[in-house]
Amino acid sequence: MLQTDPSPTNQHINNNVHLRIQNLTNLMRNIKTYYQEVLQQLIIINLPNVLLTGKDHQEKV
Repeated sequence: MLQTDPSPTNQHINNNVHLRIQNLTNLMRNIKTYYQEVLQQLIIINLPNVLLTGKDHQEKV
C-alpha cells in the first residue's frame, strides 16, 4: 500500500512564502509518487514551478 509523505503540511501560512513553497513541494512530490507507484506511469509533462507559484500566488503563472 502506498503511503504518502507523512510530513505535516503547514497551516495558516498567510503571506509566508517559505511555508507556501514547502507545502507545494510536498504536494508535487506526493502526486509524482502516486503516479509512479500506484498508476505505474511516468509524468513526462512539465510540472508547475513551485518557486514561481509560491512567490506569485495571486498572479497567474
